[in-house]
Amino acid sequence: SPAASGQADARRGRERPCAALWVALGAACGDVAEAHGVAQNEAHWGSAEVGTQLLAPGVLPIDYAVTPKLLNEAGKAVFYEGEDPDLSGQSLQDIALSVESAVEHAEQMATR
Repeated sequence: SPAASGQADARRGRERPCAALWVALGAACGDVAEAHGVAQNEAHWGSAEVGTQLLAPGVLPIDYAVTPKLLNEAGKAVFYEGEDPDLSGQSLQDIALSVESAVEHAEQMATR
């Protein structure tokens, strides 16, 4: 049906943004962790763990641990289950702003 086709197109339109945001956030968390000597878990959920570890001592200004988990679950929904991702009431643009903030913070850490 045309409605089902439109829904499938919308899901496919979220695949690349979800993947790109997840990769960018993971790289930013990894860079900040490295700059602070925090061991990194190489598993795909590692950036969430690093985000939590770096929040406690005040290295990160906000809790970035939630966003990698959210993006990981969104990716599972879109890629593996063919469903619309549950973004916990956020838009991809909202999430992109959070990721941008994390990347900017990582860049600042790298220039110190």
